[in-house]
Amino acid sequence: MPFTVGLVLLIALAALFLAFKKSAVVYETFTQYKKRSEKSSVIPSGLAPPVSQSQFLISIKGNTTDGKNVKYLFKNNQLPDGGLILGRELSCDIVIDDPTVSRRHAVLRLNNGILKIEDLESKNGTWKDGGRILKEKFSLAAPINVTFGKVKLKIDGSNS
Repeated sequence: MPFTVGLVLLIALAALFLAFKKSAVVYETFTQYKKRSEKSSVIPSGLAPPVSQSQFLISIKGNTTDGKNVKYLFKNNQLPDGGLILGRELSCDIVIDDPTVSRRHAVLRLNNGILKIEDLESKNGTWKDGGRILKEKFSLAAPINVTFGKVKLKIDGSNS
């Protein structure tokens, strides 16, 4: 009998220990991702209200891996000094709801028609023409195609 009471007490203590132990890593299950991603095709960033084509400085268009449209238009006064953060996290300036895009994937900075793209140590990388981008500059005299994870986006500043 004392052995059984001791065993039950040991199991109860182990259960309490596991219940109060906090995990340092937060995981999102596929079901959670699907539930979150079905809310809207493009989550507005708050920075990009609808503007006419003649007013924009830079446009970002493409599709996620599951076919949802991605479209952002930015005017001069909407570009923050620190650049536009692109990622899956809702706090990003450009939200791409796709599992291949990191929570904070890359930052885009624009200066006098030159786009600087800096990868923020994303898991699936940032790519242009088959080469990985870590921190590079591109002229926006013509549109460029960049891949964030597996999401292909066309970045166009040629109307500015």
